[in-house]
Amino acid sequence: MRSIFVPLDGATEEQIQDFLEEIQLMKQIGYHRNILNLLASCTVTNPMFLVVEFAKNGDLLQYLRERREQVQ
Repeated sequence: MRSIFVPLDGATEEQIQDFLEEIQLMKQIGYHRNILNLLASCTVTNPMFLVVEFAKNGDLLQYLRERREQVQ
């Protein structure tokens, strides 16, 4: 499980809005076996938070960077 915290005091309005839109998108998608799934979120307290599944192999960007040379 991975928690993402967004401190409101350091975030711009645009960052907060992006965070809220990301939560809405994940809620609309629902469960899917090929994506990181939303487990919980809270947007009424400070800090806001989002809890997603643990990705044992790390994030996609890191995965792609590590394998960049293998593809070329």
